[in-house]
Amino acid sequence: MPLEFWNSLFDWASVVLLALTFAVGAGAIFTGRLLAAKQEEHIAVIEQQTEKLHRENLELEASLSPRIFKDQSGAAKVLSVFSPINAVIEYLPDRECQRTAGQIALTLNMAGWTFPAAKANPDEAAFFDEVIVQVNAAGVVPPEVRKAGDAADALVVELNKTDIKARRHAADLSVAQGVIVIRVGMKPNPALKRLISDRKENAN
Repeated sequence: MPLEFWNSLFDWASVVLLALTFAVGAGAIFTGRLLAAKQEEHIAVIEQQTEKLHRENLELEASLSPRIFKDQSGAAKVLSVFSPINAVIEYLPDRECQRTAGQIALTLNMAGWTFPAAKANPDEAAFFDEVIVQVNAAGVVPPEVRKAGDAADALVVELNKTDIKARRHAADLSVAQGVIVIRVGMKPNPALKRLISDRKENAN
């Protein structure tokens, strides 16, 4: 074959090879970018999951830690304006509940309230997963009984300012009017409940 044929063939081959090289290079760049985008997306998902797990661990740690009455002297000063007040403090037979009841008792003692020693009550039906404050002060009552209702509201406010969740609850009619009943139940643990629920959903 003449040299011109071979020269033309090699010229076309060079063009084809150049085109293939360009196509391969462009394909490598394109697929590389797609791969990088997928890797970044995967990393972002992992970071979000890690952050969520860290946050849940912190919430779980906080929910498992004992309750602390952080400003007992400040609360005592607020509550002392209602003194004298008669109260009863009960707690479930649990060490953390007993410790919390002791902190409340110390605060009320500083406030000048009158109450017998805090005592354990095994009747779980009388408690909830928090502190409940009860007082029979409904209807037309003497001023000192009405004052007990205001004192109960103030106590709930002071407890909720700190690390102790509390709320008013329907009166215990077995207790005399004007006597504030404070019942310390187990510490609410929404983080643990959510964790158990999530694991059950994942198992299904």
